[in-house]
Amino acid sequence: MGALVSIAFGQTRQYYFVSTPQTWTNAQSVCRRDYTDLATIENMADVDAVLRTTSNYPAPENAEAFRSSAQDETSITLQWNKVNNNTSFVLQFNGTETNISEPDGDGPVNHTVSSLTAGTRYTFTLFSVFENVRSSGVSIAAVTAPENAEGFRASKQDETSITLQWNKVNNNISFVLQFNGTETNISAPDGDGPVNYTVSSLTAGTRYTFTLFSVFENVKSSGVQLPAVTAPQNAEGFRSLRQDETSITLQWDPVNNNVSFILQYNGTELNVAAPTGNGPLALTVPSLTAGSRYTFTLFSVFENIRSSGVSIAAVTAPENAEGFRASKQDETSITLQWNKVNNNTSFVLQFNGTETNISEPDGDGPVAHTVLYLTAGTKYTFILYHVFMNVRSSAVNITVATAPENAKGFRPSAQDETSITLQWNKVNNNTSFVLQFNGTETFISSPDGDGPLLKMLKASRHQNKMRRASLCSGIKSTTTSALFSS
Repeated sequence: MGALVSIAFGQTRQYYFVSTPQTWTNAQSVCRRDYTDLATIENMADVDAVLRTTSNYPAPENAEAFRSSAQDETSITLQWNKVNNNTSFVLQFNGTETNISEPDGDGPVNHTVSSLTAGTRYTFTLFSVFENVRSSGVSIAAVTAPENAEGFRASKQDETSITLQWNKVNNNISFVLQFNGTETNISAPDGDGPVNYTVSSLTAGTRYTFTLFSVFENVKSSGVQLPAVTAPQNAEGFRSLRQDETSITLQWDPVNNNVSFILQYNGTELNVAAPTGNGPLALTVPSLTAGSRYTFTLFSVFENIRSSGVSIAAVTAPENAEGFRASKQDETSITLQWNKVNNNTSFVLQFNGTETNISEPDGDGPVAHTVLYLTAGTKYTFILYHVFMNVRSSAVNITVATAPENAKGFRPSAQDETSITLQWNKVNNNTSFVLQFNGTETFISSPDGDGPLLKMLKASRHQNKMRRASLCSGIKSTTTSALFSS
């Protein structure tokens, strides 16, 4: 090592110190070319001779504090303390040597080795060099940072967790996940396929920033960031507020001013903007089919992430009954009739402050219902609702009267050859009469005042004979005329 030096001693051998670094084969070639051969040490006298020969050429000191100070995916920055202003350096790695000049100024020496492979371990040997004489050298192992994970994304989230996913780098690479000022170590994965990691105990409807580092031998990659949000809370108080034959109005409580909504039904989606102000939200869904059941699912939405959703079933009101009418009435009952809608629709009949439930009809044909225990000669208003799953139609109504009571005291009060005077007691001031005889009808208005009513019937000469006969028998005088209250 070092320059060529020739030293002669009293012994029979001469030793020459050549300071130029050589391989063993090259050193042998140089010695055989310029001298005799490589030196052979056979006894202590030879050892003493060699030591005396090299004593005037001390090897330079090794650099101290040789370390890696920074690294990324393709480079490692090495650092060491300078020896002095006259000492340069040689850096060996991967079978190559790099000469590094004597540093200027004070402070440590920095040298960056570039064009390296990510996530790889390298051994570096540093020699201090003074007048071409090298120190014994110092070695360190250092690694490049691994590549960042690719495909870093949120694969799933709910109200309290986010599942992150990324592609593995290789079997030697672990990971560190940073968020909210915390770090989580994630072991190198087994097997193929993406890596999945679920971050739990999060706050609903909140935005988080995650930074993922690949780690190789405690060295982190530069990191890749991902913003991701948790799903918002479901809306509370989701309900059907009202409905008619073609629409349903839905209502729910807002989550907050940053949360919008999506309403799903019948394979369609409606976007509902985030609310302004306080109070519940109402949405009317139009163009629906009467008497039909719908399932509505409401999602809260925060930054395009949906909540798990809440569902309700609601129905439109059925169509009103057609053909609602009174088919028959007497003094104490009215029979109502209407056309059925379908076999799933029942009815509610309202009158006089009462409600009567009427079951779904069997068979075809109109529905008939008789209302009993009514008061004679009284008007009633009947309201009929069709009912489907407890939802009523808008209703139809009719006003119908019971038949009045028959007039009492109906009798002939006087007769002569051409007339009969009939008499009866009035019913009340609202009741008029119809008198039938001989195939004719005579309308008699509601009476004024109190007392019995009188009606004179006049007859032809031929009729007079018959009447006399009838009156004499005392039979047909009361049966040939019929009196109706109306």
